[in-house]
Amino acid sequence: MTSTVLTTVDREGWWWACPATSVASLSVSAGQRLLAISIAPDAAGRDTFATADALAIHVLGPEQEALADHFARHPTDFDTAQSAHGLRVECGFEAVPLLADVASRLECRRVNVLTVDEKVVLLAKVVRSHPAPLLRQAS
Repeated sequence: MTSTVLTTVDREGWWWACPATSVASLSVSAGQRLLAISIAPDAAGRDTFATADALAIHVLGPEQEALADHFARHPTDFDTAQSAHGLRVECGFEAVPLLADVASRLECRRVNVLTVDEKVVLLAKVVRSHPAPLLRQAS
């Protein structure tokens, strides 16, 4: 199973992370990708993601599953994620924290928020994508 972790920064500058329950592509037109990202009803920080201007979507590798579990329990604890899991964090679009060395990463601007069956669904436009280093080298 592949896990997906979302990250964002709140208005006070705190970094937040949480697992996504699903990510789906809604459209690809004129070079623009629109995604629907679902967050569980009980996810800590879901209101932060619902009001954030920008977010990043990180597809984790099989050896990184523990990161999704960590952020599900401790959504603002990037220090332990860095020390215990060897995570490197970079600063991205709109100061959103970016998890380095993941399988794939999409930086997005939130365009709308829906509530469906108590889940928060973020609609976001991709502004930058970063495939895994091996994928970049493939031709």
